[in-house]
Amino acid sequence: MTRSTVFLLACAPLALLSACSGAPKTDAQGFTIDPDFEKRLQEKLLDAKPGDVIDIPAGKYALSRSLSLTANGVTIKGAGMDKSILSFARQNSGAEGILVTGDDFTIQDVAIEDSKGDALKINGTKNAVMRRVRADSDRTTARSSETRCRAGRCRRCASPPARRPRSAPDRTSRWRPPVPARRPS
Repeated sequence: MTRSTVFLLACAPLALLSACSGAPKTDAQGFTIDPDFEKRLQEKLLDAKPGDVIDIPAGKYALSRSLSLTANGVTIKGAGMDKSILSFARQNSGAEGILVTGDDFTIQDVAIEDSKGDALKINGTKNAVMRRVRADSDRTTARSSETRCRAGRCRRCASPPARRPRSAPDRTSRWRPPVPARRPS
């Protein structure tokens, strides 16, 4: 064997390992390059049926418009709140990051960042569960979304303190959880 053949045989496994590293390509701002990700994700959300699990792969994804979910019994699952990041920093339409109106909704192991309005808006929903979710937006956080769902639970979620304009009244002290209806004896 010649030296060049031995060198090629020794380097071949290293080249295969580097090509198969599985790390997604990113742009200069750290966003995962996947031009069809947003379209595929919105289609999955619109076509979701009860029991569906929508996976968000690891990566920081730049989204340009709000996402919405109306189906009941759907789970959105990421690879971890520091690994699967939905960033709305490039958002040019929509009032929130993700709007959910379906019952029995679960979101876990994902981060939602930089939306124009609410990062995660759960509206008129029963049994919403948030596990290991990090939500941050310009106006409100996951904390305000919890008050919109009945029987909602948030476990190991992280959100910075809600930011509001100085002129906005403080309504957080007036909110009370709903009181269950009493049955006549």
